[in-house]
Amino acid sequence: MWRFLAKGAISVLLIWLLLRNRDLGALLRQMLAVHRDALALAALLLWSLAIPSAQRWSKVLEAMGKRLPFRKTFPLVLIGLFFNLTLPSSVGGDAVRMWKAHRAGLDGATAIVSVMIDRLVALVALFLLVAAAMPIMFAIVEDQRARTGVILLLALGFVGLPVGMMLDRLPAALQRFKLVRGLTHLSASLRHILITPRWAVPTLLLSLVNQGGNILVVYILAIGLGIGVDWRACLLIVPLTLLVSVLPISIAGWGVREGAFVAGFGMVGVASQQALALSVLFGLLGIIISLPGGIVWLAMGDRRIAMQPLGDKTGGGPPAAASNS
Repeated sequence: MWRFLAKGAISVLLIWLLLRNRDLGALLRQMLAVHRDALALAALLLWSLAIPSAQRWSKVLEAMGKRLPFRKTFPLVLIGLFFNLTLPSSVGGDAVRMWKAHRAGLDGATAIVSVMIDRLVALVALFLLVAAAMPIMFAIVEDQRARTGVILLLALGFVGLPVGMMLDRLPAALQRFKLVRGLTHLSASLRHILITPRWAVPTLLLSLVNQGGNILVVYILAIGLGIGVDWRACLLIVPLTLLVSVLPISIAGWGVREGAFVAGFGMVGVASQQALALSVLFGLLGIIISLPGGIVWLAMGDRRIAMQPLGDKTGGGPPAAASNS
């Protein structure tokens, strides 16, 4: 509870800092002036991004030796989106997804590890998008400090990923601790997925589709608000913002996302009031499209889903050592 309150306080503080000395009426009028067609298209696209997310999770589970098809992962993803509304950080709904997956028939370790890997693969896709946008950054961002910060962030991600994939190689003396054993299972499964083309290609492609959809949603909303922003700026700033929003320091990323939008789009000439309106509208739209997940949660209950272990012919599952840990 104290951690939740602390994160709530951070969100409130950040939003207050962004809103102070602003004309709130003008901000509201700007948001309400968004073109209705753009708003509807953005909402439909944002909701549809749950589809590649559910497909990716199914692929991750298949790689781990479990078969949970799209028709069963999709409602669990919608439930996770709904609980992202109130739980700490933008990944709070993942904890609910783990729990519901376990109640649906997955063993506890697989439920936890599969959701964590699903989230990590999404983060890898964000880092890949930021890396691909580096030429854009050097073309449109003149602030040397901002360039250096992005480069350091990329370096941290691309160094941390291989390290995380090798945690199961820690000395046996350390693996007697429960936390370390859990990390070794996660590490081995993640490495199995990312170094095996059969699993790496579809999971990363689905992640790129998902993250690319978020970029397109922001660009559509910007057009609807009459903000003259280059699509290349969205390609650079939106993935960076989503990376920062994942940090577990606020509630559902509120405050952090708004600050990142104002700072990021400010570097390419967008007024802070416009960037703030864009971020708040994007966040509110996320809340609206997540509400159906609550209906799914109430309707689904705790009905168990029969799990089917994959046979040897599928080639699924991490190495035996990972399963033992």
